[in-house]
Amino acid sequence: FGSFGDAARNEMWKALKGRAKNEQELMEIARHLDRMTGVMSSKGLGIGKTQRDFEQAFLFFAPRYTRAGFALIGDAFKGGIPGAETRKALGSMMAGGAALYAGTAKALGQEPDFDPSSGNFMTIEITDPLTGTTRHFGIGGMMTSLVRFGADVTASAIGKGMNEPLDFIKLNRFDNP
Repeated sequence: FGSFGDAARNEMWKALKGRAKNEQELMEIARHLDRMTGVMSSKGLGIGKTQRDFEQAFLFFAPRYTRAGFALIGDAFKGGIPGAETRKALGSMMAGGAALYAGTAKALGQEPDFDPSSGNFMTIEITDPLTGTTRHFGIGGMMTSLVRFGADVTASAIGKGMNEPLDFIKLNRFDNP
C-alpha cells in the first residue's frame, strides 16, 4: 500500500509543482497531495499517542485516512491551488465512480441506483448461485457515507418519506441522522 501511495504522490508532485509561485504554495501542494491520497500525520497535528492508539484500536479502521478525507473536503471550500485542485479531484472522483458504477450495473443487466436515501445506493445485486441468497454490494468508504448522510439530513429536514424533522432529537441511532 505504501509504495503505490508514494508513487502516486511523486507523480502528482511532478505534475503540480510547476504551478507554485513560492515556498508557501509548494507546502500547500504537498499538504493537498497527502490529503488527496489519504495520508495525514496525526502526530504532526499534535494528537497525542494515547488518542492515536485509542483511535486505531476502537474508533476507525484507518483514522489517518478518515482524517485526511475530512481535511480534503474542507479544502474544497478554500481558494488557491489546494482549493482548485481539491474541487477538480473530488469532481473527477465522483464522475469516475458514477461512470464505473453505472457501467457495471448496466453490464450486469441492472438499473443503477443513484438515490442516496436508498439503502441500495450505488450497489449491485449479487445472487449466490448455490443458495439463491441475494445481497447488495457497493462502493463503501467515507465519501459514500457522507453523501448518504447528507441525503438523510435533507430528508429529515424536509420531511421526505418516513423521515421528519423530529428525527434530529430522537435517541434511536437508526432514526437520528
